[in-house]
Amino acid sequence: MELAEKADIARIGGDRSTATSLLEKAAKLEERAALAITDDLEPTRSVLHRSAAELAFEIGHLHDAERLAARGLGGRPPEPIASELRSLVHRIGFEVSMKKALVSIEPNALHMKLSGGLVGAGIVPAREFRQRIEQVEKMIIRTAERKAGKPFRVQGAIDQSTQLGAQVFIARPVAASFAVDIVVGKGGFLSEHFDPGVDIVAEIVECMKEYKQPQHGRLANLISDTSYLKSFIASADVIAPDGRVVEQVALGARLRGVTESITLAPPALPELDLVMVEAMQDTQSEQSVELVGLLKVSDLGPVNGKWSTIKILDGDQLVIFKVEHAVIVDVVSSYFGQRVEVRGRRRGASVYMTSIRPVA
Repeated sequence: MELAEKADIARIGGDRSTATSLLEKAAKLEERAALAITDDLEPTRSVLHRSAAELAFEIGHLHDAERLAARGLGGRPPEPIASELRSLVHRIGFEVSMKKALVSIEPNALHMKLSGGLVGAGIVPAREFRQRIEQVEKMIIRTAERKAGKPFRVQGAIDQSTQLGAQVFIARPVAASFAVDIVVGKGGFLSEHFDPGVDIVAEIVECMKEYKQPQHGRLANLISDTSYLKSFIASADVIAPDGRVVEQVALGARLRGVTESITLAPPALPELDLVMVEAMQDTQSEQSVELVGLLKVSDLGPVNGKWSTIKILDGDQLVIFKVEHAVIVDVVSSYFGQRVEVRGRRRGASVYMTSIRPVA
């Protein structure tokens, strides 16, 4: 697996072509090794088939991945390996159905699909769907404002040109797990430099690709404004699956005649240090904080300031978290008065929020 490890290093460094080339070589070598093992050599046979199938899946060779996973299940794999192979087969099927759905999608639309957990064919817990749709809509509006050169809006209504130029519609529910098309309208004038529908969708897809990476360095290059960057990642954290109620979330689009899709799956994606993107090299000692409690109140502070605070009540324990304005406005404000799971980092006397999710 040395080639796969080198591919990870290349991908983290932003060299996608090298990473893909290395993964393709690794996939061929792993498949050759898997096919050379006789059926009676378990668990070596099934482990090699699983690795070969995962590598084929990662580079988008879905037919090869499905064939290798099925062959791995065809012997007598130990149950833990068999379970992983069955999960991989499910993920492959999910990806295949995404590609089929994107064939006819309009270029100004995002296709969002949820599956696993409590999600069924054409049915989804209302809250899980609603909170993701809300965050996709916020992501679309923020992207429109950013690409139109507008400063980050901390308060006040969305201006009329943005409302008309980036209207969001829900179309074509698809009974395949649970899937919908999210269409970005073209009803107004935002900027002569970009198409409100197509360019916003393309920008979100490109940024979501970088959101999946272990580090967010290139995403910070794509979204140079810190407030917009943190708003984007906070929204993406909500859209991503929790691994319990929703196990997979995929977003896809058809850009310039080519289908693009991003599948988010547990384990959870790398958690953004929402404390300070621009201070990631800070060596100050930290302590992780995690609790579930009631989001009671918040202090938004001055509009031109950087930090707001939220209070989480967990039984008799009250913890105050510092949160940036951008994250309060676009994510945290949706959960006031609800029970939430909050993670943070303690630096000195202050605790800074790094993620927040509603809990049942």
